[in-house]
Amino acid sequence: MKKAREYVLEFERAGRTAKAAEMVLCDMLGEVAELAKLRKAERSSSMFAILNEIDDKWESFVTQAKIPQCRYAFGSLQLQQFEQVYWLWVNAFPNKRVPAPYELGHAQTDPGLHKIAS
Repeated sequence: MKKAREYVLEFERAGRTAKAAEMVLCDMLGEVAELAKLRKAERSSSMFAILNEIDDKWESFVTQAKIPQCRYAFGSLQLQQFEQVYWLWVNAFPNKRVPAPYELGHAQTDPGLHKIAS
């Protein structure tokens, strides 16, 4: 597993573009799957712990890379990719509408990524 600082260096080497940020985001999503396998995360609570850990790493990356417009990109992706995160959101915030994963049809990243100067 890489540290946030390593991701910042990769992001900077790749030219600080939206595509570079998306590459980091996808790599961190891969870490979720890897950690779930390593830790044998079979319960929702185990998966939430992993998602929270990677979300913290994403926030650290965004802070260090100085791209605050992307702060919620990993959270948005979690809502789209992990049904249990979507239902947790719906139950916790019933008045804040977010599209259901099946409404999206395919994974989309947070609009904040396209705000990075390319």
